[in-house]
Amino acid sequence: MTNQNKQTITRHYILGIGRSGTTLLVNIFNRHKNVLATPESVFTQFFFSSFKNKTVFTEKDIAAILDYLATYEKLAPFINWSFEYAYFKSIKYPLKITFDDLINLIHLQFKFPQHEKQEIRFVVEKNPGNSLFGKQLFQLNGNSKAIVMIRDYRANILSRKEKSHWRTPDVIYNAKRWLTFNQFLVKLKFKNPNKVLFIKYEDLVTNQENTVKKIFSFLNIPYSKDLLYPRKEQQEKNLKEKYKHLSSEQIEVLELKIKSINSPIYTSRIDKWKTGLSELEIKNCDSICSRFGTNFGYKQFKPFNKPFILKCSPSFIKGRLSITKQKILFKLPYAIKLKRLKNIVSKIT
Repeated sequence: MTNQNKQTITRHYILGIGRSGTTLLVNIFNRHKNVLATPESVFTQFFFSSFKNKTVFTEKDIAAILDYLATYEKLAPFINWSFEYAYFKSIKYPLKITFDDLINLIHLQFKFPQHEKQEIRFVVEKNPGNSLFGKQLFQLNGNSKAIVMIRDYRANILSRKEKSHWRTPDVIYNAKRWLTFNQFLVKLKFKNPNKVLFIKYEDLVTNQENTVKKIFSFLNIPYSKDLLYPRKEQQEKNLKEKYKHLSSEQIEVLELKIKSINSPIYTSRIDKWKTGLSELEIKNCDSICSRFGTNFGYKQFKPFNKPFILKCSPSFIKGRLSITKQKILFKLPYAIKLKRLKNIVSKIT
């Protein structure tokens, strides 16, 4: 895998706010013998502003990327995956390569030992944070496309409440983020109509075969019925020992993440928000998101609360500021971001 010509590979993206079915789609892609959908590592977004125009990379540049990946893995482990750090010790520097090709080369170092792939023709990068920077991603390569996963805002927010771990369960905060992420993605679709395909989570779980065919046809990847059948993956053992620097709550999240790989798709969760959220929470969600959500068939369920008052609330403002923060971080030099990341990791180790 490591020696494969990265220039023969087409890279696509899975976009959409987290808890919208992006991980489910990654699992489907990885059932294809010629597709590598790598674990979420965020390195493209992390290094874009510093490396986007580079065509020569020094050993120091690559060392910074490897340092980042090793640090990031302590915060969000690459469950069931390994990364071949040693590969970069065997090549000669300076490395003459575009950032676009380097991204593919980095992706190719991720290995899933349980089903090694011999010929990778497509790399799929999933990172919800990329949703805010689709324009920049498309600047790297004109052949890339994006699958955007969108889910009923109330179901998405309930899922984030249930699995809050590193996220806040605040309903108004998450409603604002759902709205902003998807507004960005609709604009991306408008400007790139032939490169962006929206897929509703509800369609993927209730009409999987036709929806998967639609996705693979859009990306010009050969379709196979094998894509519809989950593989029985061996779960990583001894998580508490391997990731002892993480809290018991974070370990529990990792265990649930592994379990979800083998879990069947339950359509019953589509409307669980009707009982999982309180009447006030549903009203707040509808007040913030329903006007936009109706474009995708997500209809208002409860009468509005006063949207103006909600938009002045601390939670709404916090959600808006979190988006601004992501945009600022995107533009910063990688050295500043790496120092910040290490400070975050040091607090949990």
